[in-house]
Amino acid sequence: MERPIFIAAIFALITAFTSIFLGQELTIFVLITGLLILLALREYKKVSYLYLIILLIIPIVSIRSYFYKNQAKLISNLEVKEELNTNVSGYVTCITKTENGISFRLMNVRVEVDKDVYHADDHASDYGSEKTASEKFSILVYAEANTDLLEGDYIEASGKLKRLNTSRNEGNYNQEEYYKSLGIRASFTISDLKKIDKSKTGIYPELFRLKGNLIRVYDKIFTKDKAAIVKAMTLGVRTDLTEQQKLDFKDSGIAHLLSISALHVSLLGLTIYKLLKRKLDYLVAAIIAVFIMLSYLIITNNGISCRRAVIMLIAYCIADNLARSNDLITTISLSLIILIVDDPYVITNTGFLLSFLSMAAIAFIYPIVINDEKILMLFKREELNKKDMKQKIKRKLSEAFCLSLSIQIATLPVIILMNYEVALLSVLLNLIVIPLFSLLMVSAFLSGIIGLFNIFLSLLFAGSSNYILDFYSLLMKISTSFKGSIILTGAPRREFVIAYYLILLVIIILAKLLRDEILFKYVSFFQKTLFGAYILLIIIGLNLHYKELSGLNIVSLDVGQGDCQLVSLEGKNFLLDGGSTDVKNVGEYRIYPSLKYRGIKSLEAITVSHFDSDHVNGLIELLEKADRLEIKKIVIPDVEKLEENENYLKMIKLAKERGIKLEYIKAGDVLYFQKNKGFKITCLHPLKNFNYEDANDYSTSFLINYGDFKALTIGDATALAEKAIMDNAMAFGVDISNINLLKVGHHGSKTSSSKEFIDFTKPSFSIISCGIKNRYHHPNEETLDKLNAINSKIYITSKIGEIMINTKNSGKLTIRGYLD
Repeated sequence: MERPIFIAAIFALITAFTSIFLGQELTIFVLITGLLILLALREYKKVSYLYLIILLIIPIVSIRSYFYKNQAKLISNLEVKEELNTNVSGYVTCITKTENGISFRLMNVRVEVDKDVYHADDHASDYGSEKTASEKFSILVYAEANTDLLEGDYIEASGKLKRLNTSRNEGNYNQEEYYKSLGIRASFTISDLKKIDKSKTGIYPELFRLKGNLIRVYDKIFTKDKAAIVKAMTLGVRTDLTEQQKLDFKDSGIAHLLSISALHVSLLGLTIYKLLKRKLDYLVAAIIAVFIMLSYLIITNNGISCRRAVIMLIAYCIADNLARSNDLITTISLSLIILIVDDPYVITNTGFLLSFLSMAAIAFIYPIVINDEKILMLFKREELNKKDMKQKIKRKLSEAFCLSLSIQIATLPVIILMNYEVALLSVLLNLIVIPLFSLLMVSAFLSGIIGLFNIFLSLLFAGSSNYILDFYSLLMKISTSFKGSIILTGAPRREFVIAYYLILLVIIILAKLLRDEILFKYVSFFQKTLFGAYILLIIIGLNLHYKELSGLNIVSLDVGQGDCQLVSLEGKNFLLDGGSTDVKNVGEYRIYPSLKYRGIKSLEAITVSHFDSDHVNGLIELLEKADRLEIKKIVIPDVEKLEENENYLKMIKLAKERGIKLEYIKAGDVLYFQKNKGFKITCLHPLKNFNYEDANDYSTSFLINYGDFKALTIGDATALAEKAIMDNAMAFGVDISNINLLKVGHHGSKTSSSKEFIDFTKPSFSIISCGIKNRYHHPNEETLDKLNAINSKIYITSKIGEIMINTKNSGKLTIRGYLD
């Protein structure tokens, strides 16, 4: 059997996926299936029973998955925002600037807590009769900005251990899942830094001192913006990159350049090895080269793609010393197995997926797209005339384009799942930037190393880097200037992603059958099937976008202590409020990502109930930062004295700058009406120039009708406003009795939800938007009692995250929480 390590890698990948997402017990099914496959292959190809050894990878990965699932019991059942006092110690790595100080990582530290303060009764038996509970895992540490720390320092500290943050809305960043894929299980905030020991000897401190010196060299020889890019590309230091720089690279489809390039790590390692073996014994050269690259791996914070490159380099050196050829597929497979066995959760890391999919594209897809004889395995390629220089150049360019295209084909679904958008010109742009990137890296490395000894001489070697970065900047400016160069897709359905990769697998298998002339009698059938698979892949690829549920969709986003509702029907989207008092940058990090997840690039209107920050600061952020989000109009309550409010003035100014229409609304006005769908949004409060004492009194309230379905959203309406809503509804002949859904006023405060109002509206379902453990203790027990008294089913964002409601026009609805 060819490439047993490749077969083992497939089993490792399937086992890790099964253990993490489907259940540990199903790995037995994987083991039995693997056994049957290998026995079948033995019958067909007469392979040795020794190949059954590769099945050992299944229980190994399964056991490792079980270990990591149970590794951090100390924090596994902590509530959000709950903390444990503990002590930690270890070497500092990966220091990053944060808004309030710095963060860094401590790897494989021993964490101990007093069991008297640890409430986890479910795990009491796991720690026996000891007075302390103790485990070993990696943590993300937060400290004050003035903490005198360098990477490589050894510290001892006490502080508070807690769970990493999870996402609470579709499309939001999930800190817990991201760091779990990097082997980090909890966060830790330092309260007392007991010791910083800079005297401990060993390779770690020395390597990080070297890294610090290289950073200082780059800061001296490049401008601030260019130094930030070079440090990210060569050392994995991204802390100095501005948000605009990250956005420019991402929008151009070349964000991968801001990470350590596995390709260039491999080339660097191979170059060092080949230079050394000219003068030294092959084995000595390999040991030195591997030592240098392992040191570089430590300096760059042990990135996944960098680890893969170093493993592949080691495999190459071993093969070369044994006088064996180096097989690309085998070395890719070996590195995959090592990374999965080390931590099976690595398969959830996007860097891992993109790195291995890119290598898979080079190994499997590129030979299908183009080879010496055929294009797409179907069309004959023009024979090469070695004397024709034009043809040779044309051939090289077409091969480079096809290589870039192959990588795009392999990584497209993951990129869409990660960014919810696609840069259309990325294939062409990568065709230009990747060849220049090699020269950029050589120049950057040489200037950094030479700068350690002579800063003036290093400026000469930095010249190429400067010119290439200027050229990159020009290319990014041109590519993003084209209208429609970035397509917002939203998150594709998982079944379409799976179908895409299954069809791609079928194409690879069919191409191999044609290439190896297996079952040559059926060549014509295989060619037709391959052509059909290409068409099917294109169709599925075009469907890698967000699919909105049919009917009316209402989403109450979890914005912490605040309000934000998204109302959508067949591409018409309305955002009702958007703000928070306990979530920083709520517009940038919660509201806009949720809109992108759903592929929303246009809002018919954003409405403001009133101008308290917990209802508008996120909307102001959208106006300031979400320049690709079209907002057709801003709807504001038609009341007096708004000009006295700072948030109102800021919103008016931003609306004028962006040319967005302002519309003032009063009770009786219709915000939107679609007669054929029975979809209508009617304002029920406030009346024009409503006399109010508190801003909550004039909270704009809307009745949403869709067929027989009725929903009422009332902002922070007080009892006074609720009475006005009832009076206005009767005056305008609008029925708000026995409504299907109520967005409860003022986060469930006792100043809202009067008994008269609740008894009058009798909502079947009630949703409350409030923050976790908020200082106001929302929702109030009295409010909950009133709702329970009429048998209204209550959903609260602080408990279940984002709340999603869907109805099909009949009045019946489905409702679920993001965390359910």
